[in-house]
Amino acid sequence: MDKIKTILIVIVLIFAALGIILTAGFLYSLLQLLLLVGVVGLAGYIGIRLLTNKSPREVESPSRPERQLKQVDRTLEEYKRKLLK
Repeated sequence: MDKIKTILIVIVLIFAALGIILTAGFLYSLLQLLLLVGVVGLAGYIGIRLLTNKSPREVESPSRPERQLKQVDRTLEEYKRKLLK
């Protein structure tokens, strides 16, 4: 009886060790896949940001005429001040 119990305990230990190794391998593969997806996602994000870079003219174009009018008003006020002095 003792020999059978010993053999069964050894078999259980072998299966437990294989299960632990299998779980560790699965977690390592999952971590590797997550890292790969992260690197590809980061590269895609950087590529999109570089390709869709807007120039300052496009960003300022809606408010640009307003700024020009303000500058013209300021210039006129300066000329008026100089003439009145």
